Amino acid sequence: MTIALGLGALLAALVFPATATAAPKDTFQYGCTLSLDTCREAGVQAGSSPAAVASYLDTAAKEMSAAAFTTQYGYLTNNGANGRFYGWKLKKGISIPLNYYRCQVVNGQLVNCVLHGEIGVQASFFFNGHQVREIKTTVTNLTPLPLQVLHASVCLPGGAGCTAPVASPVTPMPTNVPNNHVAPSLYLPDVGAYQVAFGWEVIDPPISSSATTPIYGSLIFNCEQLGPVTDPGECYYFAGNT
Repeated sequence: MTIALGLGALLAALVFPATATAAPKDTFQYGCTLSLDTCREAGVQAGSSPAAVASYLDTAAKEMSAAAFTTQYGYLTNNGANGRFYGWKLKKGISIPLNYYRCQVVNGQLVNCVLHGEIGVQASFFFNGHQVREIKTTVTNLTPLPLQVLHASVCLPGGAGCTAPVASPVTPMPTNVPNNHVAPSLYLPDVGAYQVAFGWEVIDPPISSSATTPIYGSLIFNCEQLGPVTDPGECYYFAGNT
């Protein structure tokens, strides 16, 4: 699995089919977690239907994903005091805040994009030998809206134990209540450099909309070749990754 294919699969896991609404196809609302300019441009360039806007924003998320993996995110945790670290976290603070907009299109023309608050996203994992465990993601709804969320992650670039995307069920996000998901552990027996990518889908039932967040890639970590019981090797970060 190449990184490009892996990211494409992760995005596919986050895409929901358009939900039918009673409103005319050129009059609707849509949610957006990308930049305000991108959210607005979706309505200007693709305001003919909800499906066209969703396609535009999906393309924008794919374009952003390349930058997300050129610039790795996060910081190291679990210092082994041996020149190696055994954990990673996306944000040193509580979460990365993403603005959440509801945009309105009337008769095919963008009317406005209104900021309703923030969505906080966080991710982390730890190493135990060749195992990547406690792959935890957290999303916090800091808006007053009755939103829902789907969590997804993928191991890159593929190979033994480096699995395809894993997605959670869709679950409610009450305001100010962290929504957590723990993905299955990975077991990486082969020598190589790996990365875990994370993304979320924010669902807004009152306006029949779903919005893909930016995708975040962890710092690249190293795994040694699985060896004998006396010296099996491990996965780790170099201290220089900080």
